[in-house]
Amino acid sequence: MTEGVEFIPLKIGIDFGGVLVVSDKHYAHQTIEINIPNAIESLIKLKEAGHQLYLISYCGKRRAIEIKRSLLRILPRNDLFNGLYFVQKKSHKADVCRALGCDIMIDDTLKILNNIHHLISTMKLLWFALPNTNIRQTDIIKVESWFDIIKTIDEVLIDQAIRHQANSRILLNDKLHDV
Repeated sequence: MTEGVEFIPLKIGIDFGGVLVVSDKHYAHQTIEINIPNAIESLIKLKEAGHQLYLISYCGKRRAIEIKRSLLRILPRNDLFNGLYFVQKKSHKADVCRALGCDIMIDDTLKILNNIHHLISTMKLLWFALPNTNIRQTDIIKVESWFDIIKTIDEVLIDQAIRHQANSRILLNDKLHDV
């Protein structure tokens, strides 16, 4: 971080499947236990640095309830996430980001990140991709691990990211599962 510059925390949206749990396309994220290496430690580091963390995930209502229960059971602190948002459609992730004023979104689905970029061109997007994935995207930063995420936020985005304001005019009632 630049000397003499006031620290302004980031609002960070984080997907669940493929970012916090290993994605298995054949079994549609069977596990609800966070199992990506260094994910929990990295979330704690981001939270302790003062950032606001929001889980923004697409899933059905039953799975949303299971994930919420699992997080309350396994996370070392109940205040790790500032909010849990389970959207009914993938396209609703952009609306949640706009409503919350997210500065960064971390997701493993390029189509979702491109949709967010289309609606919020100033938002920083981190694509959690498998190693050796050779798709190049302008305006989207590819990361392969939570170590990459922390390094990218600490060394690049903390000073570059534009801080966004929450947009209270965006209604989320019919876009989220009530859990």
